[in-house]
Amino acid sequence: MESFRKRIPALAIYALLLVVWWLVTARAWVEPIILPSPKAVVSAMIEMFRTGGLLRDLAVTGGRVCSAL
Repeated sequence: MESFRKRIPALAIYALLLVVWWLVTARAWVEPIILPSPKAVVSAMIEMFRTGGLLRDLAVTGGRVCSAL
């Protein structure tokens, strides 16, 4: 229980960032091409995972990071 209490501030920051992200996209303060909504990101991620594109793209990105190091 004590370790959970220590994590509350970090969880609150993540929740605040998610709310701000949702608010910015819901109010259309930023073009969706620049900052898509959280729903659009999750939907695209699920679709990419379902079709296998997400794992392929992660592997390519991982290879590029390793070669850069």
